[in-house]
This record gives sequence, structure tokens and C-alpha cells, in this order.
Amino acid sequence: AAAKFAHKVRSGALEQGFEGSRPLDMYQIPRMFGTTRVPLDRRDELRNDDSSGHCVVFCAGIPFVVPVLDPATGAVVAEADLQMQFDYIVVEAAALASSYDRTHSRGVGLFTTLERNEWAAVRRLLAQDPVNSDTLQKIDSALFAVCLDAQCDRRRTQSATSRAMLMECADNRWFDKSMAFVCGADGAAAVTFEHAWGDGAAVARFMTEMWADMTGTPPPPFCRPLESHGTLEVAACAPPAPLQWKLCEELRAKLATTATWHQRQCANVKLHTLAYQRYGKELAKAARVSPDAVVQLAFQLAHRRLHHQVASVYESCNMQFWKHGRTEAIRPVLAALETGGGKGG
Repeated sequence: AAAKFAHKVRSGALEQGFEGSRPLDMYQIPRMFGTTRVPLDRRDELRNDDSSGHCVVFCAGIPFVVPVLDPATGAVVAEADLQMQFDYIVVEAAALASSYDRTHSRGVGLFTTLERNEWAAVRRLLAQDPVNSDTLQKIDSALFAVCLDAQCDRRRTQSATSRAMLMECADNRWFDKSMAFVCGADGAAAVTFEHAWGDGAAVARFMTEMWADMTGTPPPPFCRPLESHGTLEVAACAPPAPLQWKLCEELRAKLATTATWHQRQCANVKLHTLAYQRYGKELAKAARVSPDAVVQLAFQLAHRRLHHQVASVYESCNMQFWKHGRTEAIRPVLAALETGGGKGG
């Protein structure tokens, strides 16, 4: 479904999006595929390859290239063939993991968690070797990333799953990629995306159409169902081979310190998911109260009870009604909240 949507975008067949009756600016969506945020000195650069037809699959910290789309014809890989490729990668990555620790390098995606100028210097050193340069090019140009967390705990809690999807397992990620599908052995799945190229509204459009295609349900009213323009034959091809890294001693040492640094960063983040069952948005709407306002005030009340003051918070505002509009920040806290919230402190 993702490959079919990518071809729809690239072939110019993507329908105009709307919110209600208002048209949305569509310039972000073509940058969703084949894009990577590349670190440079004191700045980053978005690089896009609009002719790629492969995805990069990470498993046990080892990247593999898997073809999913013929850019010329729009033919996409069959689901059964894709499953076969993924099954092979899971087995192959497990077999390679121990030998890679001794003779090769894996988990290089950890470098993408570094501060950007530091990562730029590391990437320059990496790219000096032709083997690494070729691997970087294949990752950068990939339509998207797929991260198979084959070794995850099948009994993990929802909070643990959320941590893994958002920040942990960084040795099996490439956070510079425009978009990644993260899949655990427990069946949990998530979509993560790098924020420089676009915003959540663009990803929501993609996910809505992808979900409709996967489940056989109708797409949004202004969209045609996703189409496959033939089947990309991969079953007869050679199995996916792992991409290679050649790390000098300096880079190996840096990778080890980066892993320790990232673990400390994750330890500084508290995350817990709560499924609140007593009431939801329908009760708020029945009382003619904004559900968003209820949640925002709940945040403020909790913060005041903990810290004895209200906080300036961020709320997103979609500006896609205007040319090249992005997500802007609203600061919704009013002075009245301070006086009205005192009773809960």
C-alpha cells in the first residue's frame, strides 16, 4: 500500500486534499518518499531521490535493500513476496549479528541520534570509505525505512512499546529518514517520521489511504482507491543482501560512546500511556465543550498540582490552507487560567 501511494504521488495522480470544503496545500507530500535529512556543518540538507524503488530494512542493526516499486511502470511487489523477503531478513540478520560484532559493524544508525554538528563530522568520516558511501547512498535514496524489531519482548506493556517506537532500539533505526515503519515481533507497529520535510497532516493523508487499501474500506471521499500497475517480480531474484559498513577504530569507539550517551538520554524521559475509559470526546461534545480544551486544561491542572504554577504550552495549528503552509505554534494559556486554576493547587 505504501509503494502504491508513492507511485500515485510521483505520477501526478494524487488528488487535491481538503479539510471540509477548504483545499489544502499539497507541496509537502512528494517529499515524503525517497527523502533523507543529511547533516552538514551548522545546517542540514534535505536530499530527495524521486526515482528510487527500494526500501531499506533494518533488522538487528543491519540494513538490507528490498525492491518494492518499479518507478517506471508503477508495478509493486506482491504481499506474499514481501513477506518472504522479510522472513529471510529476520533469519539472516540473527545469523549475522554475532559475526558482525567481531568482523563488521552494525547499529550504525545510533549515529543519527547525535547532536547534528557532531553527526555531520561523523558522517563525513564515514563517507570517506567507498563502502560506507555506497551504503549511505542506498539508505538516503530509499523510499522509506522498515525497522524489524525481531528480538523485542512479546509480553511488553503498551508504555514499553511506545518507548521502543519513539526513542529506544536506536541501533535498529535511521532517524534521518523521512519515514519509517517500525514492526515488533509482538505484532505492534508504528509509523515514525522526520519532521523537517513535512508535518503530521501529510502523514495522516498517507496513512488514511494506506489503511483503506489494507482493509478494503472506502478511501476519503475525494480520493480514488490506490491502484497497482502490475506486479514487481522479486521471488526469482537473489535474496536481499546486507549493506556493509567499514568502521575505523575511531568510528568504532565513537559508536560505543554514542550508545552509552543515547541510553542516558532515554533514561531522562518518562513516558507512560493511559487508556482513560470513564468518558471521552462524545461526552464533552454533548456538553458543548471542546474535547481539546478538556485535555489542555487537564494538562494544566496536573502541572499546577505538581509544580504550583501554570505552564506555557504548545498547541499545533495547521496552516496548510495557505501556500507552503506548515504547522505553527499556538500558545493557548490565558491569564484567567492562573486565577481560575488556583483551587486545584
